[in-house]
Amino acid sequence: MLLREQSVWNAEAIEKRGKDLAEKALAVWRPLIVDPIAVKQRELEEHKALAAGFSVQTIEMDATARTLLDQLQPLV
Repeated sequence: MLLREQSVWNAEAIEKRGKDLAEKALAVWRPLIVDPIAVKQRELEEHKALAAGFSVQTIEMDATARTLLDQLQPLV
């Protein structure tokens, strides 16, 4: 039914119209198929790029924490 032919325009009619349009959209446009491995790989690359901008040396910490970090870093 065309919108201009709609005699009643209430919440139920709007919901039905939305569902009808969704069904038509699914028939017209094919669904997006995404490779989950490629998505995970891209997310990992983004996380690595973001992490590259940080340095543990720039993190504020007290002297005890800094001493502990300096002792543990060679073990990593």
